[in-house]
Amino acid sequence: MQFTTSVLALFALLCSIVLAQDATAVTDNAPGVEYGATLPDLTTTDIRGSVVAQSNPSGPGILVQVSFSSFPDQGGPFLYHIHTNPILNGNCSTAGGHLDPFGRGDSPACVADDLSTCQVGDLSGKHGKINGTSYSAK
Repeated sequence: MQFTTSVLALFALLCSIVLAQDATAVTDNAPGVEYGATLPDLTTTDIRGSVVAQSNPSGPGILVQVSFSSFPDQGGPFLYHIHTNPILNGNCSTAGGHLDPFGRGDSPACVADDLSTCQVGDLSGKHGKINGTSYSAK
């Protein structure tokens, strides 16, 4: 069983190296689809926010709206991403890597003027880092 797991892991790694590419524009999203996530109200942090993604009725891709508030005055700029998995039981490590269905990876770096060079889930690479105590972008 361990051999099979190792072979599968190696195969997945090789596929990700061979298949890694810039993201392609998606032109056939179903109309009227919307997904959202809201940061939970926790007693351990004052940071609040939400991310909403919806199909673009007038063109390719999706529309993403982000809104965050109550970031600390120091420690930034802050990055934000969509991860592959949900966070379970408050354990951020369960979120896995950034959403990257094209195997783009982090290198070379995302170029905000050419969104195809960014991981699908790299929102701060595409739309800017959070500088300050609040941030909103669409």
